[in-house]
Amino acid sequence: MKDSVTYINRYRDNIQFEILDKSTIKMTGYGQYFRYGFPNNYKAAYNAFLNGQLVHGVPFMSEEDFKKQIHEHPELKRYLRLVTSDMSIIDMVDPSGGPYLCSGFDMKMFFTRKRKPLIIKEFEMQPDCILIKLER
Repeated sequence: MKDSVTYINRYRDNIQFEILDKSTIKMTGYGQYFRYGFPNNYKAAYNAFLNGQLVHGVPFMSEEDFKKQIHEHPELKRYLRLVTSDMSIIDMVDPSGGPYLCSGFDMKMFFTRKRKPLIIKEFEMQPDCILIKLER
């Protein structure tokens, strides 16, 4: 028998999480209303920063540092207009009434008998469920 658990959200939806295999959890039972989101794609902004297409007066930094600093550093905010959404990946799902789930979240919170982390990598929408893809 597969490992499964039911989470009752604030609207009393019975959201079922079922572990299908080591890398996938199936989510069902959520209502018809939910949000989902995509991660930011910083490639164009970072390339513009590196190419000096805009005068920035900021010393070189790695792409990871750039991703953090672009939202805080006044001279880098001009590159925000080049940040887009990566529509090929869904990294957040929030059914109305909860639970809010996003990449990096440990699903072990729901599966308390599990000892190993169940870290969310991304989501895949299906007609009758949401598949939660886990990091390996």
